[in-house]
Amino acid sequence: MKKPVLVLLVMSSLLSGCTSIIQKTGEVLDGSAFKEKTEAVFRNEEKLKKNRIELREIRLENNEKGFIISSNAYPGLKLRANLPKEDRLPSEGGFPLESGLPLEGGLFSFTQAEILSTHVHGWNHFTMDLLGEGFFLINGNNGSLNIANPPEGIQISQGKIRYKDNRIAGAEALANLQNRRERILALTGWMKARDSGAISPFPDQKEFEKYWKSRLFPELVTKKNQVEEYEKGDQWIQGNGVKWNRNYTQKYFPEELWELRDSGALLRDWEEAAAWIYMEYAWDSIMAFFNGQEFRKIK
Repeated sequence: MKKPVLVLLVMSSLLSGCTSIIQKTGEVLDGSAFKEKTEAVFRNEEKLKKNRIELREIRLENNEKGFIISSNAYPGLKLRANLPKEDRLPSEGGFPLESGLPLEGGLFSFTQAEILSTHVHGWNHFTMDLLGEGFFLINGNNGSLNIANPPEGIQISQGKIRYKDNRIAGAEALANLQNRRERILALTGWMKARDSGAISPFPDQKEFEKYWKSRLFPELVTKKNQVEEYEKGDQWIQGNGVKWNRNYTQKYFPEELWELRDSGALLRDWEEAAAWIYMEYAWDSIMAFFNGQEFRKIK
């Protein structure tokens, strides 16, 4: 990320306001955004409720078919996908078919992820355009989900922000959310490189936050929880009401993140979008979690 762009992103973060962590809200972006009729509901037979996955087969207002995939494990995430007008079974080299089974289903295209990231004073709620493909194979009341090409987030196309009594919508919200995502991607890209892999080693968001907070913000944790790399130095800078140890910033972080941390913008993103940061960091493992799941039709 170029420094001039980074400075603009930092300023945008500081201007967008917001600080600290929330209660969940089920408010939608737009009541007319997704008009659809549920035609069938499939659920994986997971004994642990927290790992339950639901796949809803829907018919859109324009009569096209689609799916909505969600899970208790990631309550702030819904994946949306559309089936082509003519359902296609797996081609050669794709998914194996068992002979003699009355197979239904088709190759679908991921279209959007709807993401709700909450904190104590509000939320970020947005849709992100996706590019990727999967296949849902139906055999009677049973179904199986295979994600051939895991979806990748392309861009945020709409969204809303709430902070206390203030709500931001339209072009202003879109710009703030897009800028925040650029900062989050810069952060999580470095995190994953430092962890030597894109698959999350953390079982949940709580463990992720516990591990990374002491590394990102050692000034804000107790001395016993500070990482070994943290050393008090003689260079300090004020940002977002915190005195940041510039020596640690330059020792532990890559140069493209120095301004974000020392300005306090990184802390603001963490406080207002920790769930979103975790979701971007663990995206590959989330898709791996959905892939290969077996389902049973419940309605």
